[in-house]
Amino acid sequence: AWSHDGHPRRQELADAARAAGVELFQPAYAGGVYEGLLVPVFQGTTMYRFRAAELVLATGAIEQPLVFGNNDLPGIMLGGGARRLANQFRIRPADEAAVVTSGEEGILAALDLAAAGVEVVAVADTREGPADQRLEDAEIEHLTGFSPLEAKGRGAVSGVIVKRGGEKRTLAADLVVMSGGSAGNTAFLSQAGGNLRFDRDQQRYVPGRVPDGIRVGGGAARAAR
Repeated sequence: AWSHDGHPRRQELADAARAAGVELFQPAYAGGVYEGLLVPVFQGTTMYRFRAAELVLATGAIEQPLVFGNNDLPGIMLGGGARRLANQFRIRPADEAAVVTSGEEGILAALDLAAAGVEVVAVADTREGPADQRLEDAEIEHLTGFSPLEAKGRGAVSGVIVKRGGEKRTLAADLVVMSGGSAGNTAFLSQAGGNLRFDRDQQRYVPGRVPDGIRVGGGAARAAR
């Protein structure tokens, strides 16, 4: 797995599934969920049609951006993108990075970038509270209660201004990583006739009514932790 908190038993679980007689299609993707739990699966030039007695939707979550001035400058990317460059492709995406976040995804991005040799100048976190111990251990400054105000740079990012009340800080960096939490990828659930509800504790939409024969798991059902 390419993420900082990747599942250490990924290959072991895949081998156990095969040993139990489970056929794994990889790489492949599902094209939808239709009446009667009919699922077309595409692998290369072949389409398989499966009609399931029970269907588990583990379609993951989609990371959300944060809204601030000039947040479309080259050199600004989502936390998941930065983590993938560092971990899957072994690319150091910048010399210095500033992270602006409202949740756990940004913390993990900062840790992964630091492990890849990027100097993380600070993590500006919209949440109040004490500094994250993991960031302190990595010697990364954790600015709690700070929100991004505006990215700096012309043609490419050179830093970001963050704000808490009347206090402003400018974080100079050639990479700004932003993460506004995640939203479950629930398109298949909606297509199958399910709906969503807003969970105030997680501050995001989660599965509400789930049709018979369908279960939703993983990031599609809850916020990333």
